[in-house]
Amino acid sequence: MENLNRIKEHWLMLAKTGVWLAGQLGKIFATVSKYYTNTTQPDLQTLAKIWSC
Repeated sequence: MENLNRIKEHWLMLAKTGVWLAGQLGKIFATVSKYYTNTTQPDLQTLAKIWSC
């Protein structure tokens, strides 16, 4: 099965960095990095913030 990571795909398409996203969310870069690598998934409230940034 194909491993999809829409968060990373979306932000790379918009040319935004993980550091930028971490700042927008008020989180540390390590947390956003875990979202990018699918190590952990954001909760629904954080996911909504990600897509609205």
